[in-house]
Amino acid sequence: MAKRLAKLGWTAQIVGPHGTGKSTLIHQLVDVFEQGDREIVWFTLNDRQRELPVSRRDARSWNDNTLVIVDGFEQLGWWNRLWLRRVCRSKRVGLLVTAHSDVGLATLAETSVCLDTAKAIVEDLCSNEFAVADNDLSDCVHQHRGDMREVLFALYDQYEKNRCNSHCR
Repeated sequence: MAKRLAKLGWTAQIVGPHGTGKSTLIHQLVDVFEQGDREIVWFTLNDRQRELPVSRRDARSWNDNTLVIVDGFEQLGWWNRLWLRRVCRSKRVGLLVTAHSDVGLATLAETSVCLDTAKAIVEDLCSNEFAVADNDLSDCVHQHRGDMREVLFALYDQYEKNRCNSHCR
């Protein structure tokens, strides 16, 4: 993926619904970028955070070896998105963003969770004392619209309920 991002001029998006691994993917890629001597400038935005916590003065130090990562790019207001894209383009700074839908950059990856992926994750995490039937997992993935984070929360709640029922008798 790092090679593909380089071919895209170090500017791209990772797109996918909530809880499908966009942030996890970026965390995995950062190690590769840093080994390639990229300077990482990372912003994680929360709901309705319309501005980047960076000043024009801070951005002056960015150069063609900088990779700006914005996790939750669609949270920014349109003016801040435009400003960031212009600064990155004019200074030849890399820009990698995550978003829930297309924000007009080249797509590096699209994330989603299929039942096979969910099953592999659950099997990897669960001990023998807590098995999840395929149809229960399928229902849970469907109920949470593929949001693996919510699926895991729901399964954990079920695990705790089962554990309490078996220990509380």
